[in-house]
Amino acid sequence: VDMEASSIAGVASENNLPWFAVKVISDVCDQDMPLNFSELVNGESGQVDKVKVITQVLLNPQSIPGLCRLAKDTPKVSLNLSKFLAFYLNKVVAISPMVQN
Repeated sequence: VDMEASSIAGVASENNLPWFAVKVISDVCDQDMPLNFSELVNGESGQVDKVKVITQVLLNPQSIPGLCRLAKDTPKVSLNLSKFLAFYLNKVVAISPMVQN
């Protein structure tokens, strides 16, 4: 379990709540992320700071091919996640006594 899901699991377990995590991967194991995105997030809002991204790209132009690859792959990952969630939620609704009439 990764760090983020582990935190959610801990809180859910403490409160006797069922939980599960679904993660998608947008890069392969032999590819590094083109930029350190954790350094490019605004601490207050949690949003990516576009000025920081532009600054890092200008300082590291070698990151451009990786950013292009990420831009190309992200929609595929999003589509796969949405397909899984639609499938899963349809199954949950089909078996859940709380939503049956």
